[in-house]
Amino acid sequence: MYLTFFEVYIVFLQNQVNMHYSDENYRKLSIIAAVAIAIAAMMIPGASLASNAYASHGNSVKDSGNVAQDTHQSNSISSSDSGSGGKSSADHNSQSNDATNTAHVHIHNGHHSDKHSSKYTGSKDNKHGKNGGSIKDSGNVAQSISQTNSISASNSGTGGSASASGNTQSNDASNSATVHISNGHHHNNGGQPVWSGDSKKGGSISDSGNVAQSIDQSNSITASNSGTLGSATANDNTQSNTATNTASVDIHNGGNNNNNGDQKWLTGNDNNGGKNGGSIKDSGNVLQTIDQSNSISATNTGILGSASADNNHQTNTATNSADVDINNHGSGSIDNSGNVAQSITQSNSISATNNPTPPPPGVAILCPVLGPCSSASADGNTQTNSATNSADVSIGNH
Repeated sequence: MYLTFFEVYIVFLQNQVNMHYSDENYRKLSIIAAVAIAIAAMMIPGASLASNAYASHGNSVKDSGNVAQDTHQSNSISSSDSGSGGKSSADHNSQSNDATNTAHVHIHNGHHSDKHSSKYTGSKDNKHGKNGGSIKDSGNVAQSISQTNSISASNSGTGGSASASGNTQSNDASNSATVHISNGHHHNNGGQPVWSGDSKKGGSISDSGNVAQSIDQSNSITASNSGTLGSATANDNTQSNTATNTASVDIHNGGNNNNNGDQKWLTGNDNNGGKNGGSIKDSGNVLQTIDQSNSISATNTGILGSASADNNHQTNTATNSADVDINNHGSGSIDNSGNVAQSITQSNSISATNNPTPPPPGVAILCPVLGPCSSASADGNTQTNSATNSADVSIGNH
């Protein structure tokens, strides 16, 4: 048995309250959410992964139209030297990752008619359907992108150096999901969304139309030296992460009418509106997480050595956007639906560390004359984070 999306959402809220927004817990949660929905989509016998699903009048739609998308990208560059007077260099490299997951899911159950497109007939008079049937465990989307860049240089030889400078690392990721689920009689006239019909019962929608999106991005540059009279340099690097999660979920249950964009919900058995809207449960929930990190470090542990991490630039930009519209026509019930949870975690880190073994007493006496026996600098750096969470939720029960 797998977790419903709403159960995952409850775990999310509990993590917020009890775990104080820690990076680790957010990361765990995004994995839980993706796994929960992916299992629902892929591990149930007879389940299907598709971008479009259609069902005729009165039938049930189950374990269908689910989408799981997972992208992993990584780049790694490393250089090392252990010889006396040598140099380890990983300079002037460019690493970039660009990934996009896009899902369009349309599930229609019951009588549907499009004047300029396909016609779905429900009853023998070709005008209205009796029951919308049920939609369950369908139209769920799980999207995940993981991107990493890594550059390292290390030296352990006497009089040597390690340099990881002048590098550029960038990650760009986008998840986009559009989910449209309708149950009951609907009519599209001339390309305009005009919904009409007299479905006696809209049927039920459960555990459907949920979206989980996660993006994890990291950049890392390290230079380390452990040799005597050596140096570690990580200067003039640029690191950037850009991530966007976008989810649009539209769920309609029962007969309804949208006249040229001016929504008018018709009630009663007047050949235009449904009598009973049925129920919507554990559906139309959205979970969006973005985790971004940049790290630059220079470390020296050798006698008379130096560490430098200067003039670096780090930037994180993240946007979560969710638009959820749920309408149940006919005064049915809406439970545990239309919930939105969004999180963005961003971090930038630049460090220069010098922790050498103390020089011999005779050498230490000369340090004031020759200059500092060891040094560490992290100067002239810029770090920027920009984050936006946006949610628009509309729930109507008519």
